[in-house]
Amino acid sequence: MYRYLKRSRVVISLLILFAITLNFLYFTNRETTFFSFFLKIQFVPALLGAFTGSAIILIFLIVITLLFGRAYCSSLCPLGTLQDLITRGANLFKNRKSRRFSYSAPKKLLRYFFLALAIIPLFFGITSALAYLDPYSNFGRISSELIGRSEQLIQNLLSLLLPDSVFFRTYSTFVLGSFLFAASFLALLIVMSSFWGRLYCNTICPVGTLLGLLSRFAMFKPQINSQNCNHCLLCMQNCKSGCIDATTCKIDITRCVACLNCMIKCNKGAISYSNTWKKSKKREIDLNNGKGKLESRERREA
Repeated sequence: MYRYLKRSRVVISLLILFAITLNFLYFTNRETTFFSFFLKIQFVPALLGAFTGSAIILIFLIVITLLFGRAYCSSLCPLGTLQDLITRGANLFKNRKSRRFSYSAPKKLLRYFFLALAIIPLFFGITSALAYLDPYSNFGRISSELIGRSEQLIQNLLSLLLPDSVFFRTYSTFVLGSFLFAASFLALLIVMSSFWGRLYCNTICPVGTLLGLLSRFAMFKPQINSQNCNHCLLCMQNCKSGCIDATTCKIDITRCVACLNCMIKCNKGAISYSNTWKKSKKREIDLNNGKGKLESRERREA
């Protein structure tokens, strides 16, 4: 089942990546309703939209997170999908051993620093910090400044050879600072994703940190059954978030991006999505029953 869920997740994430990228290219109509829908389901635009009276998308994303954890990061975020593609591309040049991931300690101080850097200025009406840290905004810069300008250059060259009815020349203002920022950000992303998977999502990205805090209360969480686990380390070696400590059979849910890799790789079926709300309620009932039995015994002994 998890294998089919992962395939569906990959298909959805690639479709969203493709649609949002097209939205930033010069040959497409940026006002196309079909493309603009995928822009609206991005977290930061939805968050800012809530302040203008449109909170439906934001509520939807929060509900998804409270149900399945950081599913947004694995399926809906185009920058997350881009990181996965970079990781896969880098693995083509690595041997089998160097492709493995390992558990890394949570960098909480760094994560909360970037989250505060993005959120606190909003209370003073300053959005520039969030704009430079927002994954959607940065993906937009990569798409428009790097991919879009390359596409524009090719189109203008073809317009010299073909009639305007096929290819017509387009013009746009070139801002060196924006181009250099997009190129530098992509270079940073390539380095981080090539060696450490989703490290950017779990250190710099304020959206990832915020959704990670919400995912603590998620209904369904990936959990390891210690009785079925044979400590083969396959789950940890395939966790691109580095959030699985196979020695203690613990998963840091705040950093898990719900990619389902661990569940597919586990040959013992020791990892599964579990309804933690139901378990918590059952544990509370068991504790209350135990407390009641203890009080009854004390009364009889008295």
